[in-house]
Amino acid sequence: AGALRSLRKELDAFNSDQARAGGPNGGAETEHLSALLRRTELIDDYGADLPALVARLRTLQALHTQAIHWVNRLTQVEQDQTRTDLTIKNDRKTVAQLEMSLKNNMSQLKANIQAVDKRVNALSNRVE
Repeated sequence: AGALRSLRKELDAFNSDQARAGGPNGGAETEHLSALLRRTELIDDYGADLPALVARLRTLQALHTQAIHWVNRLTQVEQDQTRTDLTIKNDRKTVAQLEMSLKNNMSQLKANIQAVDKRVNALSNRVE
């Protein structure tokens, strides 16, 4: 801020000297220097706020970076959950097929036991 004030004073002094001397470009240079002076005044007005603004922007950058990491983690968890759901569905299908197979095997086993019982009964009737 101090450097800008110093620059403004120098520009004011130069502007005054040019106006008095009616320099080579006179009005054009004066207008150009006036425009530069207005810009430095604008910068000087906001110059004190710039360090706080830069600090806030850095803080926001850190927050955005953390948010990106959380989004990536959440996406990974969602993908893991989707894979887990698919695995559970496949496991349920497999268990259902296994149950059907066991049911069929039990029916076949009962039929085989009944057939063996009939043969044993038939053989024991012949022996008597």
